[in-house]
Amino acid sequence: MSINYDCIFDSTVTFEAFKYQKEAVDAIKDLEYGAIFHEQGLGKTKIAIDILLYWLNNSVDTVIIVTKKTLVLNWITEFQNHTTLTPEILSSKKSDNYYIFNSPVRVIVTNFETISSEKERMKLFLQTRNVAIIIDESTKIKNPEAKLTKDFFELSPYFSHRIIMTGTPIANRPYDIWAQIYFLDMGKSLGSDFNAFRTNCDLTNDLDSDKNKAVTFEKSVSSIFSKIRNFTVRETKNSGIITLPKKNYHTILVPFEDRQRNMYESLCEEMQISVVKGDETILDESPEAIKRLLRLVQITSNPALLDDSYTYTSAKQKKLEELIRDIQLMAN
Repeated sequence: MSINYDCIFDSTVTFEAFKYQKEAVDAIKDLEYGAIFHEQGLGKTKIAIDILLYWLNNSVDTVIIVTKKTLVLNWITEFQNHTTLTPEILSSKKSDNYYIFNSPVRVIVTNFETISSEKERMKLFLQTRNVAIIIDESTKIKNPEAKLTKDFFELSPYFSHRIIMTGTPIANRPYDIWAQIYFLDMGKSLGSDFNAFRTNCDLTNDLDSDKNKAVTFEKSVSSIFSKIRNFTVRETKNSGIITLPKKNYHTILVPFEDRQRNMYESLCEEMQISVVKGDETILDESPEAIKRLLRLVQITSNPALLDDSYTYTSAKQKKLEELIRDIQLMAN
């Protein structure tokens, strides 16, 4: 079935972009692939939507936005705020997806897992349309060994345009960026051998004692940006593009609610028993110990996360509500 897209698309931009956002749009809109690495809070979503509108007016039939499940509705809201366009949502309901795959839809918003589960139908869809993709929070595909990432690698060549977005392209280790860039260019800039890339860009304990390794590491990491700079844009809040007030940090100490304190102290006693055996104190690094540390954090935040019978207002929640009321009074 052939679909005539003429006159289907009619959407306008609601808000004008900032100068630095326009510059990012101009730098990427005509490229086959690109990366938007602007720091959080600098409007990557606005940049992506403006690029998307440009594409839809210049040869692209459909644009797919891929994001985390919890952010799908956020994207729908962003479209309502910035355009007159209403996207369709591709979800885990395969019966509903059938109608999306067989309609003249212009924009689709979905999550990573749905793309993976619908991979085969997605391939067929991509072969009948000129489709572009924008991946939000692209560190989700940072592990090249994960099935999810491999599915995205497999689908990559089917997209006419590809953009990834994240404010933290290197989440933990320098080699986190490899899979994200590989999705874009199939190894043209950072190579097609992940293990070789990781070997040269891995933060290891022996870098301090092995000068040769340290030099190799520094050279490898410092060369990453030069290899990808032709198709990436990045701005930070400190680069002078916007003026923001300095952050003020306040530490507020909050006493436990009575039952909350009992739960916390009880778990502390259990942990103490697990690390002291006889006359010897042993550091317990077992998964159980890690779980208990997590439980302590949950109890501190809100015991109801662990115990449905906890019906009290936790200390932090009570204090948070007070702070919000104070802020509202100040704003009024």
